[in-house]
Amino acid sequence: MTRFVKNRKDVASGLLLIGLAAFFAWQAMDLPMGRAIR
Repeated sequence: MTRFVKNRKDVASGLLLIGLAAFFAWQAMDLPMGRAIR
């Protein structure tokens, strides 16, 4: 059971890191694109 919980925490933290990285990448790409479009 403890191993299952640890795995779930690892997956959750991994998804959170991926989400943050994707969000920052999207922001970095979105700002220049938005300025170019506007």
